[in-house]
Amino acid sequence: MSELNKPRQLSLPLDYFKMPTRVQRWKGRFGWALFGLTIGGLTLHWAMNREAHFGASPGPVSAPHQAWDDTCSACHDAFQVTSSHSWAPPGMKHTASQSCRTCHAGPMHHVNQTPHLNCASCHREHKGRDFSLVKMADSNCTQCHDDLHAHCTSEALPQYGNVSMFAKGKHPDFRSIKSDPGKIYFNHSLHMSPGMLEGAKFMLKNIPAEYRERYASLQKDNNPNAPVELTCRACHQMESADFKLSFWELSEIGPSALTPRSSGNHFLPIVYENQCKACHPLQVEDRMADKGAKVLTVPHRKQPVELDRWLSDYFTAQAVRGIAGFEEMKAPRPLPGKKSAIQLEPTLKKRIDDNVESARKSLYLEPLKKNCRLCHPLNEVKKSEAGEEPLFPFPTIPSAEIPQVWLKHARFDHMSHRALDCRACHGNAYPRLADGAVNKDVSHAQTSVMIPGLDNCVQCHAPKSTVTQDGHSQRIGGVRYDCVLCHTFHNGRETDQPLAGRGAEARGAGRPRIVEEVLKGER
Repeated sequence: MSELNKPRQLSLPLDYFKMPTRVQRWKGRFGWALFGLTIGGLTLHWAMNREAHFGASPGPVSAPHQAWDDTCSACHDAFQVTSSHSWAPPGMKHTASQSCRTCHAGPMHHVNQTPHLNCASCHREHKGRDFSLVKMADSNCTQCHDDLHAHCTSEALPQYGNVSMFAKGKHPDFRSIKSDPGKIYFNHSLHMSPGMLEGAKFMLKNIPAEYRERYASLQKDNNPNAPVELTCRACHQMESADFKLSFWELSEIGPSALTPRSSGNHFLPIVYENQCKACHPLQVEDRMADKGAKVLTVPHRKQPVELDRWLSDYFTAQAVRGIAGFEEMKAPRPLPGKKSAIQLEPTLKKRIDDNVESARKSLYLEPLKKNCRLCHPLNEVKKSEAGEEPLFPFPTIPSAEIPQVWLKHARFDHMSHRALDCRACHGNAYPRLADGAVNKDVSHAQTSVMIPGLDNCVQCHAPKSTVTQDGHSQRIGGVRYDCVLCHTFHNGRETDQPLAGRGAEARGAGRPRIVEEVLKGER
């Protein structure tokens, strides 16, 4: 039988399916060629480039870590997985955060948190030069905070609410503004009314001349006979230069208000010399002056017992110097090292004591709405149960305790909101609206907190939407509302000094290193 006449099944090799086709042969050759080029390229790269391991990097690091872009050992430990979220094979552990804490000071997560996360779990590197390590997605926060009880067993947790996003019903209201811890009598609506009260006549000319220009610049009508109408800027400023105070006035205030410039996050603290003295001078009658009764300005920040000594020394000095009007001739000055021969007569001493007693009553003893009692509650002196007079007969003034930082668990930047009218957030401080109508929501209580809550913030910081009310459509939201906009975990909480700036010691690195050590990434 010829080959041509053989059946087809006999003309084909029985193992034909094991033989490579032409396409398969070329695929194999091409694959081996690519493998050879890869090995050759890596070999050349390793031999010719002193930064050979840089070629294995998944991408450039962020700009703050640019100095160690080619120094993997600055952050990475051998045979340790960087992120807690990454899978690690048996026998390999996740790296700790010690390499990060070599340069970055800051608290870790809650000690009872489960699972434990290291720094790289949220701060992802190798995303490019312009990538921010602190502007993270909300998922990094909500992975635990949307159900805190499932991730932490701390007994303190009931005071914290779950957070899934910044929106009503999904974020708890602000806890630190629930009450006013301050111990000062102050009524915003009274001070924001023309003339200090509706119908009152506290005019611009009643303010001392040295302060008048400052307040005149804030008035709609700066006529001397116009009623004084304060605005927020009259008391709340970010820079000491905006108060236009003299050097001696600033020196009385102290370092808290001497800051020439601020970051804009917080206003300068409220102090008597800046915000109160122009309209509320601390004065008593001085009947021992040369030409009849005059006014004596007494110092602020003194407890009644200290102020009593100051008054006694002042009136005694007036008498000794012979300018009190009780003696026709001035008292002769004693020679150096000699005592004065003049002794205060009983009648003169009584007059001094009478002046001290009169000033004392005017300042803090009489139940009048002036001087110390106008702003400060006094801890009155009480007799003992046996009816005995107290050994310490003076009342005490409690500390003002006005918070400089109200949102203690978040960050707020007033400078970023400077385009808004103050009424947009602090409307309950104004007795009248912008159009002159009476504000029905104004607060007259001394203890009212004028800091807006969550309801006010979500007008802007929320997803963009449109709501219809009473046939009127209003646009809300559209402004950034992610977690890290307001919350800075490291050194941002109440216990971590919320006023600590970028140069504060709490944010500093550990051991100072020389330039060579820094560039090499030595820990």
